Amino acid sequence: RIEYVKNARFNAKDRVDKLVDYINFNENFLKTRAQNEIKDIVLLGKIVAQEVYYENAQLPKNVIFEKIEELLGEKRFFNNLEGYYFVFDMQGVNIVHGANRAFVGQNLINVQDGEGKHTIYEVIQKLQGKEGIYHQWQWKNPGDEHFRTKIGYIAYIEELDILIGSARYEDEISKEIKEEAQKLLINTRYGESGYIFAHDYNGVAIAHGNAKE
Repeated sequence: RIEYVKNARFNAKDRVDKLVDYINFNENFLKTRAQNEIKDIVLLGKIVAQEVYYENAQLPKNVIFEKIEELLGEKRFFNNLEGYYFVFDMQGVNIVHGANRAFVGQNLINVQDGEGKHTIYEVIQKLQGKEGIYHQWQWKNPGDEHFRTKIGYIAYIEELDILIGSARYEDEISKEIKEEAQKLLINTRYGESGYIFAHDYNGVAIAHGNAKE
């Protein structure tokens, strides 16, 4: 009986340790995948803008910008379809803003985020001499009570001396990671009746392999 209990404890600890290692690995993998997804979307938009330029190089810049806005202004992406493009010139004037097209034509270089940082100005400065950068800032949508962290990728378009970017809220990425972990935990079994349960630091159940308890 004692030996059985020892083995059961060892097996339970071994299974939990392996799950923790896997969840940590998977979390890093999914975060990296989300960042790469943002970057890939932005680089696709960059290609679209470059093609507009090459096809209309003889036209004034403002006309080219209008054509870019027509193509990119209504695009939506990511799983929740809340992703959108923003495009600025290097003085901070907005060219495309998928969330609020009323911003087009406005100089937003002095707009501050939730920490008082001038986000557009910081992005323009960081982008100097680079093809693209990741950047984080604090933002909130209309109706939100609190500021949230946004993770964005911004690329420079040399032909037009403008930048293009997109971003996702960090907590939305974390939610997707949590859901993946929940699926794994709920479906994990060992032995005849072993299962996994998990709670967050507030005591809220994340997953419970035995739904009856």
